[in-house]
Amino acid sequence: MTSSDENYKRSIKSSHERQIKKMRTREERKLLEENAKRRAPGRKSKPRQQRWNDKDEEEDCTAFEPMRPAQQLDLARAKQEAQARMLDVLEDEGREDLDVIVSVARDRILVSDGGEPRTVRLDENSPQVAVGDLVLVENRPDGSGRLVGVAARRTTLSRPDPGNPRKELVLAANVDVTVIVASVAQPAFRPGLVDRFLLSIQRGGITPVLAINKMDLLESESAAQALEEELLAFEQLGVEVFRISAAQGFGLPELRARLAGETCVLVGHSGVGKSTILNGIDPQGMRSTGSGREFDGKGRHTTTASELNFLPDDTRLIDTPGIRTLGLWKIDPADLADYFPDFHSAIAGCRFRNCSHIVEPDCGVKAAVECGEITEARYGVYARFHGELSSSA
Repeated sequence: MTSSDENYKRSIKSSHERQIKKMRTREERKLLEENAKRRAPGRKSKPRQQRWNDKDEEEDCTAFEPMRPAQQLDLARAKQEAQARMLDVLEDEGREDLDVIVSVARDRILVSDGGEPRTVRLDENSPQVAVGDLVLVENRPDGSGRLVGVAARRTTLSRPDPGNPRKELVLAANVDVTVIVASVAQPAFRPGLVDRFLLSIQRGGITPVLAINKMDLLESESAAQALEEELLAFEQLGVEVFRISAAQGFGLPELRARLAGETCVLVGHSGVGKSTILNGIDPQGMRSTGSGREFDGKGRHTTTASELNFLPDDTRLIDTPGIRTLGLWKIDPADLADYFPDFHSAIAGCRFRNCSHIVEPDCGVKAAVECGEITEARYGVYARFHGELSSSA
């Protein structure tokens, strides 16, 4: 072979090596560099870890192998299936051996059948539970309990978890009535937050009630008239409205009579007076209360965790921490109009079956707004929610 042939082969080889080097990923180059360093003269390499390969112990050896992604997926699926089985254990709604969850902590829950609460430990395979869930508990010799099953929920009040918006945070389960507590001042009345609560409550299959607290703080006739106009819009939607002053006690007997025999949850902005209302309805509870912050009039959190309270005449009340913002959990923009019952008759006049009632021509809902059958404020609530849900979809 001539020198020219050898030079030609070397040039071809060098060209191929350069092309291969260009095609290598950063991770491959890094791995090659590390291997080259380990093979460098004078460098002591670490002894390679020997694998146990005795054929008689082959089954035991597999326990020391690293878990593959497929195995991790199988483990996660098995955990989900275990939780699903636990959630489906109780099918008979007439069971009388069930306890209700009165509070939830990170690794334990308190349950009660109407008497003294008992502690039940949770483990990594326990399903996500909420205050109001009906559960089957197995007693242990030490007096604690083990969670065996969770009954299917009749209703739920939920929101996206503030720490993880992709996760549902159930505020209360198996509730008959949700009392939206608002105040006329300290903090000021926010119709937009009430609209959000109404949407979440309807989605969960619960009956809403609106309680306007601190009516004694209305400063003028004009302020009272403006408030009544806003409340009239909710009453026209079929929402019961109670005007109360928990500090002075008026309006509480009427609210207490409405909630008798029901499982209820109180929700609202921080500082609106939920705990004060509960103390007025259930004086034996004596929950801590607090006023609004002086510098901006916004509420302070006095309730830090949801808790269920047993009252006479089979009434159950759940107090929740104050909420300053409320996200909407998994509502399809295409289904949003279903939660606006005042739109239903107008939807029949829409030209398109899948009308969003936002941009389409010949929309029955927009026609109803133009002729005054639906108020512009009400349509504005729908349009705002539709835009929010569409942007997050």
